[in-house]
Amino acid sequence: ITPATEDAHRDALAADFGAADGDAEVKDLARQPIMELERIHGFSGEQIGLMKWSKATEEIFLASGATVVAMRSKTGEGQQRFLQGHTAHVCAMAMSNDGALLATAQEGHSAWIRLWDAHSGSCLNVLTAHDSNMTCMDISADGKYMGAVGLDAKGRQVIALWDISDVLRGQKARLVTKQISNYNIVCLKFSPFEEGKL
Repeated sequence: ITPATEDAHRDALAADFGAADGDAEVKDLARQPIMELERIHGFSGEQIGLMKWSKATEEIFLASGATVVAMRSKTGEGQQRFLQGHTAHVCAMAMSNDGALLATAQEGHSAWIRLWDAHSGSCLNVLTAHDSNMTCMDISADGKYMGAVGLDAKGRQVIALWDISDVLRGQKARLVTKQISNYNIVCLKFSPFEEGKL
């Protein structure tokens, strides 16, 4: 802030508080703020599941609008990385068990899913099996498959399943199947006890 804009800001603040021109007490309040902003956390908690822990990178990944923030969890480090590429708010996230692969989905009519390398922060694949309204996703315990739920062009809820086993080795994810659901699915999880079952 330049000195001229700082003076204008103080005068506007004084006017807002009904202070007389040149009232030193109000102008000092504007000069000496009570707090200073050091960093923004950016997590609203409005939607469930938009914060994941990566044991591979020892970071917390959280959605903040259309950006995914990777944040070191150790006290005092405060390092942040930003995974950008979504064009609408992130509405669903899934992390592989080893913490090496992160999947994020965006809301709205461009229901894209992005697969990220948690170490480098680079986007490995963009998946487009749904037309809108992504609701949930999960990655199997062995890291071979990812399932996601969203709507098709006719507004029907669709479960899509991809083979993501070679994505971290530079290969593309392969759509295995899509199935229309007659039920309102709000949560999708792979069984921890039966391999390959949702």
